[in-house]
Amino acid sequence: MASHESIGGCLEALKGLSEEDIKHDEQARKRALQSAKALVSQLSDPNDVALELAYSPFFPMAARLAVDLDLFTLLAYNSQPMSTKELSSTAGADPVLVSRLLRTLASVGFVSAAGTDLYSATAITVAMSRPATQACYRLVWDNYASAAVSAQKFFRGTRYQLGSDQRDCLIQYAHQTKLPFFQFLSNTPETLRDFNAYMGNLVCSRRNWVDWYPVREAVLDGYRPKSPLIVDIGGGKGHDLEIFHNKHPKVGRLILQELAAVVNSIGGSGQAFECQAHDFFNEQPAKGK
Repeated sequence: MASHESIGGCLEALKGLSEEDIKHDEQARKRALQSAKALVSQLSDPNDVALELAYSPFFPMAARLAVDLDLFTLLAYNSQPMSTKELSSTAGADPVLVSRLLRTLASVGFVSAAGTDLYSATAITVAMSRPATQACYRLVWDNYASAAVSAQKFFRGTRYQLGSDQRDCLIQYAHQTKLPFFQFLSNTPETLRDFNAYMGNLVCSRRNWVDWYPVREAVLDGYRPKSPLIVDIGGGKGHDLEIFHNKHPKVGRLILQELAAVVNSIGGSGQAFECQAHDFFNEQPAKGK
């Protein structure tokens, strides 16, 4: 493939891919995307890129507020463009605020400006209307991004050194807690639900490893039945193990290890895997034979 070091190289790489290739070949689509990003990078003014990064946090901020106001869902499930007046009335928000949020989001394609104070859905709007995507925005913005804002003060206080105590990191500093990160998440039921919803969707929306990894040769051949076959550490509600079990039923012991709060939230019986409450900072209880 042509080098991406130049504009010409990027163009040549794109010319070598047909629309049919991109539609039906995932690898071709990824190569086209890589070439397109490289081309944008070559065409962009470095000063513009530097300044755009400084202002970039305002886009997820607008998206996070739009999630709270249900703007993505309203647009995604309406076949006609909606006015800011309609949207603000349904959301119970100030029309000026809604207008400013939508203008910001339209500039990055999260919604489409269909006219003066009129907006309609794009493919990204539909993606943003999905519960798991909204769970991701609540999780990341409310917990990680808010901690990131405190990073300068935190690391200035540590003289820019990384510590070794999991109870004294950036998350703990920002949220004024001494709980380890996953325990901190588990202590808030809404946050834990968002975490599980997001992680479950992440597994289900991508090609799973059991479909491309040589499971027979690398996992099953030579397996000793009394040993655990797979131990999924921090595996959420066991989405990966469920998929593995459905493709390779009753081939060996499958163990899900998660914090007690997650294990207790799974409930039920007759699962395809065993559940163990475990903190991965402690010694591993599942041993091979």
